[in-house]
Amino acid sequence: MRTLTQVAPSLKQTTVDEIEETADVLTERLSTQQSRLQELEDIVRDRVTNRKIAGLLPFVNELLTLRPDRPEVQKLKVQLEKHYVDDETTLRRLFEQEIPEIADGIITVNALARDPGHRSKIAVSCSDSRVDCVGACVGVDGNRIRVIVDELDGERIDIVRYDEDPKVLIANALQPAEVDQVLLCDMIGRAIVLVSDDQLSLAIGRRGQNVRLASKLCGWIIELMTVDELEQLIERAVTDFSALDGMTDDLAAAVVEQGYLSYDDLSTIDPYQMAEMGGLTLEQVDHIVVQAKTRMKDAEGVVRHQTDE
Repeated sequence: MRTLTQVAPSLKQTTVDEIEETADVLTERLSTQQSRLQELEDIVRDRVTNRKIAGLLPFVNELLTLRPDRPEVQKLKVQLEKHYVDDETTLRRLFEQEIPEIADGIITVNALARDPGHRSKIAVSCSDSRVDCVGACVGVDGNRIRVIVDELDGERIDIVRYDEDPKVLIANALQPAEVDQVLLCDMIGRAIVLVSDDQLSLAIGRRGQNVRLASKLCGWIIELMTVDELEQLIERAVTDFSALDGMTDDLAAAVVEQGYLSYDDLSTIDPYQMAEMGGLTLEQVDHIVVQAKTRMKDAEGVVRHQTDE
């Protein structure tokens, strides 16, 4: 019978051999997996690079099934992050790619605003009066814009005519809604846009999307309202402002005319401009602004109290 000391070396050698064999198998499997991963990485890179919408990758946690042409690479599923490079740059490049007049400099993209995956607005102009800049971007039977929309997975795109006049541009940007009048309040950077009751919801858009994109496109704070609503706001603002210590009726009317329609607005007014408008000192302006801020906070407190009840 073999003793323990005699058996131990053979057991040790057997264990070492098994470990080495197992290690070889694992190394081979790891090498195979690394090779497959490299194949997958190359395929993903190629497919993303070849997509015309450079910068737009699949959505977060979206499972993208890859079916490589080579049969030795198994079908794999990978998770890719949603990633956009500069959203506006992506849209601009697509227009340059699909609209020859833009690439040639005949049509200019003056401004654009985008809510990726949902809706975009783009303002264009043309140096050649014989060319319809909007029509050229749309194409015959919409063939040009349709290509861009398809590249953006159905994203809605509004193409409007650019104009140096902010009033005209704002009205164009709010399409398809029809605008009655645009009132510019330069001191506060606000545009009060008057629309009829039946156009109000269309001008606002779903979840405020239309007016939000129009505001970004034009660079103005756009507030939509009907004529009746504006008249009520003006009347209430003049009454409230006139009640402030140090504020005359004429100054209250002048401030309201500049688009300041609430205590919140008044609290942000430029003190030098208000001093010049009313012939006041900066100390007097500060006294008025402090009152406006106090009344604004009081009004907010009442609203919170009513909400809690």
